[in-house]
Amino acid sequence: MKKILFVVGSHRKQSFNHQLAQHIIEMIQDRAETTILNYQEVPFFNEDIEYPLPQSVASVKEMIAEADGIWIISPEYNGQAPGVLKNLLDWLSRPIEKGNWSKGSIIKNKPVMISSVAGKSAGAHVRASLAALLKAMRMNLINEQGSGIALNNEHFTSQLLTLNEKEKDLFEQQIHALLDTLNKNAE
Repeated sequence: MKKILFVVGSHRKQSFNHQLAQHIIEMIQDRAETTILNYQEVPFFNEDIEYPLPQSVASVKEMIAEADGIWIISPEYNGQAPGVLKNLLDWLSRPIEKGNWSKGSIIKNKPVMISSVAGKSAGAHVRASLAALLKAMRMNLINEQGSGIALNNEHFTSQLLTLNEKEKDLFEQQIHALLDTLNKNAE
C-alpha cells in the first residue's frame, strides 16, 4: 500500500489546514496509508548543527524517505508559507551526505501535492510560492499549484472547516492524481 505523508504548515492542532488534512485522509480511506508529520521539535536550520543530524531532523527525514508521496497543506502568512514550514523544507533540501550533492536530497523527485485553506485568496499566493520553491528543490510537483479553500466569516466564527460537494470533488481529483502518480512510479 502506498504511503502518503501530510505536512501541515500550521502547528495549531485545530487549524483549518490541519482540519483539511483530516478531511482528505478520511476521503482516501484504505486507498493509501496516511500519516500527518509532527515536526514541532525540528530546530531552526543552521549549518553548524547540520551534521550529525539532530535526532528530530533525522526522524523527520526517515519518515519522508519512507513516504511514497507528500501532501503539503499550508496557511498563507502575509502571502507566503509559514516560517515553520519553510524551515522544515530547508532541512529537507540539504544533501543526504555532508558535502555530497551527487546523491541529492531526501526529497529529490519525491511526488508532492499542494493545498491551502486561507482567506479570500484561498491560499493562491502561498501555493504559487510553494510551487516555485518545490520545483527549485527538484520535487515532482503534481497539479502545479494544487487547490485552495477560501475561508468566510462562518468559518472564523465556528472554527470548523466543512467541505461542500464541489470542494470534495476537487480534493477527490487531487487524490486520484497523486495516487495515479504513485502507482505509475511503482511500475
